[in-house]
Amino acid sequence: MNYKQEITRTMSPLERDIDNYLHMAIGMITELSELSEAYEKGDEANFNEEVGDFYWFLENFDNLIEEKSEEISKNSLDNKDPAKRVLDLLDDLKAWLAYGKKVEDVILHSHYQKIKYSMEILLKKLKIDNLKEILEININKLKTRYPEKFDSEKAINRNLEEERKVIENS
Repeated sequence: MNYKQEITRTMSPLERDIDNYLHMAIGMITELSELSEAYEKGDEANFNEEVGDFYWFLENFDNLIEEKSEEISKNSLDNKDPAKRVLDLLDDLKAWLAYGKKVEDVILHSHYQKIKYSMEILLKKLKIDNLKEILEININKLKTRYPEKFDSEKAINRNLEEERKVIENS
């Protein structure tokens, strides 16, 4: 399974680049909040679902970027948590939206790498070693929600019971 390819069919592109990037960044920060709540409650199935949803936003964010930056050395990064990394991204996107200071693709890709690395560190600290399985479950949930492709009506009126069955039975 190629996760990054699979998720593109469930994304609804917006008209402007800034709107797409903001959609992904806001999605990342809300999913981080939801996975934190699930972790505190000890709800493993929901925690895994939120991790999968976070990666949906993160990897679709990367899919939007046309020009990639060079790979960042993981040794050069500090241990900021993923939420702080996403907030750094949102700060750049705010300047783009409010002041017209477009963020170049290489900077966006640098944010992507930093967020992804900080999430890897968090999952390692939490002893989560089944990311591939979590992402497969995420794809199965999305196939249940959107059998063909993204549909606004299905996004609004989800069958949460069916989705939960997919998550718990995977």
